[in-house]
Amino acid sequence: MVPIVKNAPLAVCDMRTVRPEEILPVDKITITHLNQGAYPKFNPQHEWYYLSDQTSEEVLVFLTYDSRRKGK
Repeated sequence: MVPIVKNAPLAVCDMRTVRPEEILPVDKITITHLNQGAYPKFNPQHEWYYLSDQTSEEVLVFLTYDSRRKGK
C-alpha cells in the first residue's frame, strides 16, 4: 500500500506571498447553513511547500483560520 502522502501530497501556500486583492470570498452552502470561505487567485509568485517522503513521525502544522483582525 502506498502511503497517502505519496498518493495525494498536501501542499501549503505561504500566506505572506498572497496579496489581499488576490483573496476571493466564496460562499459555502450546505443543507443546514451558509458560511463564507476564501480562495486565493492564482499567481505564479505564490510560494508553495510540501514535505516529500513525509513519515508518520513528521508533523506539518498550519493555520487555517484566524478570527483576530489585523492590528488587534
